Amino acid sequence: MSKIRFCVMSDTHGDTQYMDAIISKYNGVVNNWFHCGDSELPPELIMRNFVGVRGNCDYFAGLPITRDVKFPFGTVHLEHGNRTGGITPEYIKSCNCKYFFSGHTHKKLFNELDGEIYQFNPGSLMRPRDGMFGSFLFIDLDDQTGKLISYQFKLIDPVTGMEIPD
Repeated sequence: MSKIRFCVMSDTHGDTQYMDAIISKYNGVVNNWFHCGDSELPPELIMRNFVGVRGNCDYFAGLPITRDVKFPFGTVHLEHGNRTGGITPEYIKSCNCKYFFSGHTHKKLFNELDGEIYQFNPGSLMRPRDGMFGSFLFIDLDDQTGKLISYQFKLIDPVTGMEIPD
């Protein structure tokens, strides 16, 4: 079994210093980078490193509202998450994906639906609403079957940008 590693961020709200530091540190270890919106950066800066979507604070055109990325094991669905009515299990199932990534709440989330769909929210890198530390997310999975091997929310001190040890 070989694995693939995703890094997922959201709600970075204009911060490039800490984003760039994370990209530099993990560039050789991460296979795919995802950004769930509210980067508040021009699309060309996001698209340089990330598969990204537009959030409710992103005023530049050029990023889609939702995005589906196909892998041999299935689809990763990406959106910001500021849907009217919220993100319900029914909505997630209607996206026909194996992995569902969203942001918007600035709160970390993992949810498994019917043992078939994995829902993640990486929280916010610099403006957390679920504690004092910002966060981003690593996901390791089998690159053929898409089976979830592990996930880890990495914590960041929003003042210094330093990772909090596990």
